[in-house]
Amino acid sequence: MKVLSLFSNIGVAEAYLSEIGVDVVLANELVERRASLYSQIYPETKMICGDITSEQVYKSIVDTAKSLCVDTMFNNYISTLATVHPGRPYEKDGETLYSDPRALSVYELFIVMSIPLDWPIPDWVDDSFLRFVIGEGIPSKMARDIVNELIIQLNLIGYQN
Repeated sequence: MKVLSLFSNIGVAEAYLSEIGVDVVLANELVERRASLYSQIYPETKMICGDITSEQVYKSIVDTAKSLCVDTMFNNYISTLATVHPGRPYEKDGETLYSDPRALSVYELFIVMSIPLDWPIPDWVDDSFLRFVIGEGIPSKMARDIVNELIIQLNLIGYQN
């Protein structure tokens, strides 16, 4: 799987991704010093340093991601089993295959990303936009659990703010 890392800092989150078959082929960091260190740690990754809110930087990231065939953020179409419900399993010639694959519903995406099912989504938000931004997200409960563990560890060492 080829992925893009946004707000990359120096790549701490990426340290073990290659062990599970995730290849960070493109990264973006705002701070030049951080981007430079990232590039030294991950020389095989294309780094785009700059503010993603800048139209030029944003366009460069999108164009480069497309040229590098980045897979993890638009989930509205069937291209791989990574973004779809595979359907019903069946056996053929000793191999398990799947019938009727389809894109995950928005409801299923909420479940996969551990987003509260009663999250107040305004009526003006269309499915395409919602799928796109969910694809850029981090699962809510995972973020909660990481932060909670940090709080526990800080309390264990007697951290005071």
